[in-house]
Amino acid sequence: MKLNELRSKVRGTVVSPQESEYEVERRLYNSMIDKRPSLIVKCLGLQDVQHALEYAETLGLKVSVRGGGHGVSGSALVEGGLVIDLSRMNGVWVDPKEKTAIVQGGVVWGEFDREAQVFGLANPGGKVSTTGVAGFTLGSGIGWLSNKYGLACDNLLGAQVVTVDGRVLNVDEDNERELFWAIRGGGHSMAVVTSFKFRLHRVGPMVCGGLLIYPERYFQ
Repeated sequence: MKLNELRSKVRGTVVSPQESEYEVERRLYNSMIDKRPSLIVKCLGLQDVQHALEYAETLGLKVSVRGGGHGVSGSALVEGGLVIDLSRMNGVWVDPKEKTAIVQGGVVWGEFDREAQVFGLANPGGKVSTTGVAGFTLGSGIGWLSNKYGLACDNLLGAQVVTVDGRVLNVDEDNERELFWAIRGGGHSMAVVTSFKFRLHRVGPMVCGGLLIYPERYFQ
């Protein structure tokens, strides 16, 4: 597959180093990261991800996946390789009766929380609202509610992924169990996770927080 063919196939945007928006699109939350990928594919759906993987395979390019772009290690970018950017795939669908949510791979926790809190629901998500749901969950995810409800990955009920060979799989406890086990805390190298299904909990919409300070006599 040639570059022009890739551009014609994807619904999203393909950004190369020669284009004016390249410098903006390669920026991450951690400004110390200065990697220069050869191509950034800003995907709008599953087929865009599949086409990007096919192109990378054809040219032998290393691949990274960007969700929220918040990770301090800079793993969302790959030097000289291809970045699958999911930031435009940022839909959130909440089912208040089932207390579940479907969240796309480019969503950040502030967006997730805003939609869930309409129904007084929440997930043990990131402590910083700009943290990406994808990277946080795939790395296990310790949040404000973790003492009571566990890690973010403990509340993952299922996911839709695209494997390196372009297959789309729906993984959960009953389907592709080993892969489902691996993505719950095993990091971001198993597959491209395009959406997550989470269990939600009744929290809020008003929550009080602060320090608890006990008198010295309690420690004697």
